[in-house]
Formats: sequence, structure tokens, C-alpha cells
Amino acid sequence: MALKKLRPVTAGTRHRLSPGFEDITESKPEKSLVVTIKKTGGRNSNGRLTMRYIGGGHKQKSV
Repeated sequence: MALKKLRPVTAGTRHRLSPGFEDITESKPEKSLVVTIKKTGGRNSNGRLTMRYIGGGHKQKSV
């Protein structure tokens, strides 16, 4: 059981331990079920910016 020791940013997190990622997940997701999420970056069909503050970030996938 792998435990992560958090950095003491506040007094409450000084002695806090959290479980590692290996304990939470069983395996990787099934590739045939994974689909990429289409992002528009806040642009409409004309390519013009219509929503502010949307865009950038890392590519994400959904199951």
C-alpha cells in the first residue's frame, strides 16, 4: 500500500497521508470505450470568439 506524504502547506496538512494512485485504480480504461472530448475554445461555427475565458488546457478523454 503506497502512501503519499503531502507537503505541509498548512498546519492541518503537516502529518497528512493520502493513498497512492495505484491503490485507487485497478487498471487502465478500455481503449475501445475511450473517446476524445471535442473542444471549441469558445468559438462558434464562423471561428469567431464568442465566449471569453475558454480555451487552452490539456487534451482530455472520456470513458
